[in-house]
Amino acid sequence: MKSKGEIRFAVIGCGRRAPAYPRTIKAVKGTKLVALCDKVGPLVKGIKKLANDDSIREYTDHRKMLKEGGFDAVIVVTEPEYQASLSVEAMEAGYDVYSDVPVTFSLEDCWKLVVTVERTKKVYYLGEQMRHTLLMRYWRGLVRGGALGTVLFAEGHYIHAMACDRFWRNSETGELLTWEQAAKTDRRVKTRMWSMRHPVLYGPHELSPLLKVLDDRVASVSCYSTGLPNKRWKEIPFPCQFEECPRPDMEVALMFTEKGTILRFGANFSSPVSQSHWYHLLGTKGEIETRRGSAETGYSYFYPTPVMHDGVYHFARTPEPWFYSGGRPSDDLAYALESEMPEALRSTSASRATGHGGTDFYPVADFVNCLLTGDKPYMDVYEAVDTAAPCILAVKSAESGGDRFTVPDFRPNKKRKPGEMPEHML
Repeated sequence: MKSKGEIRFAVIGCGRRAPAYPRTIKAVKGTKLVALCDKVGPLVKGIKKLANDDSIREYTDHRKMLKEGGFDAVIVVTEPEYQASLSVEAMEAGYDVYSDVPVTFSLEDCWKLVVTVERTKKVYYLGEQMRHTLLMRYWRGLVRGGALGTVLFAEGHYIHAMACDRFWRNSETGELLTWEQAAKTDRRVKTRMWSMRHPVLYGPHELSPLLKVLDDRVASVSCYSTGLPNKRWKEIPFPCQFEECPRPDMEVALMFTEKGTILRFGANFSSPVSQSHWYHLLGTKGEIETRRGSAETGYSYFYPTPVMHDGVYHFARTPEPWFYSGGRPSDDLAYALESEMPEALRSTSASRATGHGGTDFYPVADFVNCLLTGDKPYMDVYEAVDTAAPCILAVKSAESGGDRFTVPDFRPNKKRKPGEMPEHML
């Protein structure tokens, strides 16, 4: 808990996601952006210009920035493979950390994050937006209140075709390049689209809200992949595409949770769909799901009385205005606000100024609220790695032909005290 009434932020990483943070920090009360860092200097200057604040300090060396200090918390917005190590460095240097999705690509990093938080007592917060939405808070209330009965099956997908300028970047300026532009220059470097070799690794965006709604964790996972070569890019290559990006079209993970729910997650970064995120829950008393297309609705279907004959349960589902940036009618949203959300997170007008349909506001606001008040985070470090570890093991499963793997529980137990690595990691 901070004694001062303001949280000063430093941001590491000024790439494609970084422009959202000056807007979000400005929208959250009690915050100030004081430092920016990226290995590519022009990117730092670009975000500083966007923030419109000449007092923001510029760095190209994160260790120098951490040593000089003058801030309370660090936001890590780099490529996923660097997020965990940079977060650990920042916490070791004495700062609380807010990291962009998806945590990490390795179980070793998951353990390092957990142990560092336990040892330093710093807050690590994963900036996954979907779990904070009013809709998912409402769904959480439905599940906790028993409206669905026992949830037997939960599923979601993240399908997001990438634009032609998502694969290359100018090595000197950091500017994103189309395939055509990249083909004409030697000053090009690959973006994170190349290091994320498996789409299932982006599962935290779906597991985060679903596991929060279920108040559960994944206990085991298996996964199948369509493999290489990528069919979409073979059939419809980008204009001037000169190299294959080695990532499967589709991967689907089947998971079993600690409480006995079957969970299915599908991921794809190459096929076009009308709506990227989709969620669905099926319980013993009914089902709920979000819309599959941008001009569609979500649906609910409740039938709490057991039906044995005559097919009378085959009535139409109820259309619902459900998506992550919306929710139920105002009375239900008001209930979600009053029952779940701290006062600091109720500024829906402020949220509209931030990205991802206004949802970028909520995790940052909750992180700040935790630092200022000492409240428990809506996503602590254990819940964060709970979203990453199943996806990491799903990759292992896909590469082994669908074998089933047990997902570790990262919480302290009789065999592991807080701040200690598990025996198998020593």
